[in-house]
Amino acid sequence: MRIRSLIAILVTTWVAAVWCNEAGAQSRVEGVVRWADGSPASGLVVTIPSRAQTTTTNAAGHYVFEAVAGGIRAEIQVAFEGRLLATRQSVISLRVERIDFDLAGTASSPVPPPPVETATGQDIVTYGPDGTPIVSSEVAVTATLPMLSASTEAGKVRLSPEQVSTLPSLGTQDLFRALQWLPGISNNETSSGLFVRGGTPDQNLVDFDGFTVYSVDHLFGYFSAFNMAAVQSVDVSKGAYEPKFGGRLSSVTEVRSKSRPDRVRGSAGASFLSADGVLELPLGSAASFLFAYRRSYQSPLYDRILGVVSNRSQSGPAASGRFATLFSSQPRSGFDDMNGRFELRPSSRDQIAVTPYLGNDDVDNSRELQLPSQVAERLAARGLTLGDISITDIRDFRNTGLSVRWNREWTPKVRSTLTFGRSDFDAFAERSSTVVGRAGGTGELNVVDDTTVTVDVPIAFSATQELSLGAQHTRNRVGYQFATSLAPPSGTTAAASPLTTELNRTTKGDVSSIYAQHRLALGSRVFATPGIRVTQFSETGERYLEPRLSGTVLIGGPFRAKAAWGRYHQFVNRLVREDVLQGNRQFWALADGTEVPVAASTNMAAGAAYETSRLLVDAEWFARDLADLSQLAPRVLGATDTVDLSQFYYQGTGRAKGVELLVQGRVRRHTALAAYTLSRITYDFPQLGDPYPGDHDRRHEVKLVDTVPLGPLTVSGTWIYSTGTPYTEPAGTESIVRETPLGEFTLERIVVGDKNGARLPAYHRLDLAATYGWRFGNGRSASLGVSLFNTYNQYNVWYKEFTAVEGEIVENDIGLMRFTLNASLSIRF
Repeated sequence: MRIRSLIAILVTTWVAAVWCNEAGAQSRVEGVVRWADGSPASGLVVTIPSRAQTTTTNAAGHYVFEAVAGGIRAEIQVAFEGRLLATRQSVISLRVERIDFDLAGTASSPVPPPPVETATGQDIVTYGPDGTPIVSSEVAVTATLPMLSASTEAGKVRLSPEQVSTLPSLGTQDLFRALQWLPGISNNETSSGLFVRGGTPDQNLVDFDGFTVYSVDHLFGYFSAFNMAAVQSVDVSKGAYEPKFGGRLSSVTEVRSKSRPDRVRGSAGASFLSADGVLELPLGSAASFLFAYRRSYQSPLYDRILGVVSNRSQSGPAASGRFATLFSSQPRSGFDDMNGRFELRPSSRDQIAVTPYLGNDDVDNSRELQLPSQVAERLAARGLTLGDISITDIRDFRNTGLSVRWNREWTPKVRSTLTFGRSDFDAFAERSSTVVGRAGGTGELNVVDDTTVTVDVPIAFSATQELSLGAQHTRNRVGYQFATSLAPPSGTTAAASPLTTELNRTTKGDVSSIYAQHRLALGSRVFATPGIRVTQFSETGERYLEPRLSGTVLIGGPFRAKAAWGRYHQFVNRLVREDVLQGNRQFWALADGTEVPVAASTNMAAGAAYETSRLLVDAEWFARDLADLSQLAPRVLGATDTVDLSQFYYQGTGRAKGVELLVQGRVRRHTALAAYTLSRITYDFPQLGDPYPGDHDRRHEVKLVDTVPLGPLTVSGTWIYSTGTPYTEPAGTESIVRETPLGEFTLERIVVGDKNGARLPAYHRLDLAATYGWRFGNGRSASLGVSLFNTYNQYNVWYKEFTAVEGEIVENDIGLMRFTLNASLSIRF
């Protein structure tokens, strides 16, 4: 589809919206619910029955609905444990509608409020069983952790900073890390990226105010790329997501930055790992500005990052028959990131927002390996005396992004959004080693440029019908270079050969899409959302049809059932480059229809939920079929071979299926959550042998979270257990003699076993945290937090690394973080 054709579609769609006077706009409905004494009412359920939309008030009594049909009269209800407290009829006609509730005498069936603690000024207000507020003189700024709310859509969840502010964290509180405690999203200690229902992080679209983020990790994954102090909320669609999004096989994560402060606000914080600051400024009544910055710094805690292997020696071979070795590591790394947002309201109908982002990571995990004594003795008997093995391991990443978004309310019933997004990602990695006086290494460079223009026009015909139309165009440039070198043995006069390029791909492509979605009610209890997305890809010249359907049935009372189905395609894929010796690596590549086909998936989900203000039970079944997957797998090559790697692209299929269960409850002071996921992830690449489990397959995953407010102190804990992930282990070595201009070389080549035929040990970890908050001055507050990471010092294996030395295979366990203490201080004004 040519750009001119796309522009014509955009203009036609927009003009149609402008002249559609019968249509209504989507509105944001929000407000605060207060008890009779004016204190905030947290944990109450707020519902718009006609739209099947439900949410829960947070610790400040605040609730929000993001997308409600405008131009309609709707009833909003406030309830506690299924009993109606208040109801209000309102005409929702503005882009942002504020509806507050004062529960003094408004409840049709008055009931005592839940016994929770809320912060009012510098006092703690505890409500007794009769609803009477009891005020203490202690200073507090903490509150009961807000409950999650079951979405009316299958597989959709939202988190706000208030819901994760007290959870244990190695670095700082992080929304992406908090999402990993939900069922269906695997908890991965070394990545903030989301493994959603068998998908990989690259199959999860991360949209930040309209531009795509291609890497979400800082500091080996212990931080995400998003400063929580600058984020309003995060939405995750875990399965069949709606048609306004495309280009990913698994899921969508929408990150929204904060906007429109009502006064000057700011915060500053520091921990053993990083420092950050945020400033929010209203610029008169028509504009506002936000700036947030984080920077890491070296501290003793850095010596434990990247899972420095504990000094465990073995007197004999490892269980696999190979020999384990020790290594010393001094990882040196750092990151910094910047978030900004400038918002302007030139008129009552217009809003313009500019969101820039910049993130940098520099990682150096170079190390020295010590040969096991048994190997050294056997080599010495053959007349070989070897020193340590030296490894250089450097990785640098850079993310930049910018979005410009214009929201326009053409009439009280019609609104449109035009978004320009630009994203750039650069990654460089270099790894070299010296073994037996011979040096060899690899280098990788990966670049992704993404420019996207989107127009979205929601049209609400009535309170029960809403049509959304839109179009999107993305231009990508993706480059990848891989190089390898082999230097002659030390002592020779010849100079080391330079890196020789073996794989060089730089491709450009245009992805053009139009989409439509219709939300409608089929009676008073059944709600359906059919939709479709049609995409044309320049590199293949083909059109891709993506139908989608979701629905909800209100069974009665707090029960509901939901289901979703959809078809998806991905044009920029992150391929796995298999490396048995050093651990698998990944790189982004643009599909070309031959070596890298356009990947496809079909997602299905169905489930049911039971929800009150004190108990949430949500269960879902899911299945995902994947087709036209790609992998770069030089199965019989070591890292120092010089061959054309392009001949080792393989295509295959995959399937992920499972069930997930979420139970969250509030008992006295405790707000506890239990999540369980049973899943199976299988790939089938015929040229690589029999079907095998995916690299991220975890059959069982159990997660427990509990938070307890004790006045100004909040104590929390998290525990996880999961099945170990698969890996491919070597079966042996063989020698290959190669003639080169520098002389004759004998290379040792690894012979690999079954693909992912072995598994790492099971993973489990307990984290604890305590946060103390207090107020000082006028509107100022502070909090001091202490976290105990991996409290009982469990040794968990990240991955295994293998080295071939004169016919011996030396096995190294690359470990994860052991027991670690972190502390943080935050001040807000």
